[in-house]
Amino acid sequence: MTHEEIISNSGLLLVAGSETVATLLSGATYYLLRNPSILKRLQDEVRSAFNTENDINLESVGNSAHLPYMEAVLTESLRLYPPVPASLLRMTGPEGDVIDGNFIPPHTSVGVHRWATYRSAANFTDPDSFVPERWLADPPERYRTDDRAAFQPFSLGPRNCLGRNLAWFEMRSILARILWNFDMMLCDESRGWASQKSYLLWDKPSLWVNLSRRA
Repeated sequence: MTHEEIISNSGLLLVAGSETVATLLSGATYYLLRNPSILKRLQDEVRSAFNTENDINLESVGNSAHLPYMEAVLTESLRLYPPVPASLLRMTGPEGDVIDGNFIPPHTSVGVHRWATYRSAANFTDPDSFVPERWLADPPERYRTDDRAAFQPFSLGPRNCLGRNLAWFEMRSILARILWNFDMMLCDESRGWASQKSYLLWDKPSLWVNLSRRA
C-alpha cells in the first residue's frame, strides 16, 4: 500500500470502528429516554442479570440470549437510527445484473437506502415507532408480519461489515454498564434530538442527558 492509501484506510477504520458504535448508542439512549417504560424494562433486565459491574464482560454480554431485551432494544435502535442511513453502493459487473426482476446495465452503481427501507410501512408495522418487542423471539401478533429480511444494518455478502461482532460486543457492554451504574433523564434541550440531517452519516448535535448514580 502507498502512504496515501494507508492514510485513507486508517481514516476509514477510525470512522467505521468508532463513530458508528457511538452514533448507535446515542440513538439508543435518546429513544430509551423518550420511552420510560422501555427504559425501565431494560434497566430491570440488566440489573437483575449481573451481581456486580465486574460481571459485565465479553462472555456474559457476548451471548445475545443472556440479555434478550437489550438485543431487541439495540436492534430496534439500528432500525430507527441506522448509523449509516444512506446506501453503501456496489457496482454491477461487466455483464450487468438482474435485480428484483429488472436488468441493470454493466458498471452501474446500485444500493439499498437503509433509512427509507427501515421506515417503510411495506416492511415494518408502525415504522416510525420505537418498538423493541417486534424483535423478540415471540413478538406481539401485530408485528409478526414485519419483513425482517429487509433489515441489514451491517450489509450482507462477502463485503459485509467485518467488525460486526466487535460492534455488537461494544454496544452491549457499554449500554449495560451505563444502565447498571446510572439513572438517566433526557434534558429539555435534546427533546427534538432525532430531527437531523444525514449525508453518508448523521449530522448529529450533542445529546444532553442528566446522569445520577443508581440508588
